[in-house]
Amino acid sequence: MTTFWILALAIALVGSALIVVPLMRSFFSGHEGDRHPSLTLGTGIAVALLLPVAALMLYARWSTWDWSGGDTQMSAQEAEQVHSMDEAIATLETRLASEPADLEGWQMLARSYMSREQFDNAARSYQQAVELAPDDLNLRADYAEAVFLSDPAGPAGEGGMMFAELVEQTPENAKVMWYGGFVAFETGQDARGRELWSALLERNPPAPIRRIIEERLGTSSPMGDTLMGGAQAATPESVETKVAVEAKTEAAPAPAPAPPTDPDAIQLSVTLSPELSNHLTQAAPLFIFARGASGGPPLAVVRRGSNELPLIIEMSDENAMMQGVKISSMPELQLVARVSLSGSPAAKSGDLFGEVKYSREEGQQVAIVIDQVVE
Repeated sequence: MTTFWILALAIALVGSALIVVPLMRSFFSGHEGDRHPSLTLGTGIAVALLLPVAALMLYARWSTWDWSGGDTQMSAQEAEQVHSMDEAIATLETRLASEPADLEGWQMLARSYMSREQFDNAARSYQQAVELAPDDLNLRADYAEAVFLSDPAGPAGEGGMMFAELVEQTPENAKVMWYGGFVAFETGQDARGRELWSALLERNPPAPIRRIIEERLGTSSPMGDTLMGGAQAATPESVETKVAVEAKTEAAPAPAPAPPTDPDAIQLSVTLSPELSNHLTQAAPLFIFARGASGGPPLAVVRRGSNELPLIIEMSDENAMMQGVKISSMPELQLVARVSLSGSPAAKSGDLFGEVKYSREEGQQVAIVIDQVVE
């Protein structure tokens, strides 16, 4: 942009010089035939000075440049890439309309839609592919993933049921292990979930998935049960913990937020309503997750402890639960913070939670107050 302004200024100066120089030459050479040479020269200079100003005003009026934030303006290369992808998808759709038996074409179209996070369209494309190759279990796993991500019902929806079937048919498929384990945990089949995710952990999954698996499997360890396990009968120690939690909730203000370190991250301030502090008899797991605006499965998750409340965290694409899903590209999200008294990621009766609707137009900072109880 700096280069543009330098060139624009140079052109404006040249244009002004083309007006002023001849007038000054005429003025100093005797200005024959001109009864008002001073007026002519003054008018010429005024026009020369107004020329770049007028050009600037006209450019600002008709330019498509985003003057409010040049850093957010899509570059020409990015715009070209988006345009090229749209053209490629449109061309592929047209070809498949006349060649519906092209299995590879349907898979390519579905993967293109997945990369654009258009999960509904991806599911429809994969469905066409599965009809052409119903015995391809890897293809059916891809189809189930698209359905899972497009269904607001999440694990309880059609995608969850598809993965529950695929777990029995192809238990060695890494994608089936991941989603099948997630569905198992969400539906209360913790033993099956641990079995699938333990096997997946041995395959060295990507770092974000490994972190989620290790945290989830760690909840049943002795230390996890002591520090962040489910609710237990009241003991002198638990009563002391409860008093400490209540005192902290009533006395400690929410920490002062610092500017987010990641320009695409969401900064969440999470607090517990004082009215619910008596529900906590000991520290419990705190799950903070993001869903699509219309609901569905968690897209990103951060796990902490209720004993850390109030707290401020950042949630970004690094916390995504599925590869290829970027919450930074989603204009609206549903953000939930839930204290799990049972220790399970799945909501259980008695859990404490708070939720908000988030729009990126409102900025990066969001406040969630845990002020409800799961019935």
